[in-house]
Amino acid sequence: MEVTKMKIRLAYPDAVVVISDDSVLMFKGKLIEASLEEVLSYAESGSGIIPDELKEIALDILRAVESIRRIGEIKERAVGALAY
Repeated sequence: MEVTKMKIRLAYPDAVVVISDDSVLMFKGKLIEASLEEVLSYAESGSGIIPDELKEIALDILRAVESIRRIGEIKERAVGALAY
């Protein structure tokens, strides 16, 4: 099975966010970085030590990651169905 690397980009009027398999990078006049695990933890439960700029958009990041994962699951089911 081929492993696909995740990369999501979110654009805001004053910032660009790049989400990869294990990290979140935000370019907002300066580079801001946090682990994806910490950002998702903060979005889900309010716990996690992340920069304030990422706290503001943590729910957007969670929604984006969940959407991409759902699309991947749908594709896997469709490919599996075609294999029979």
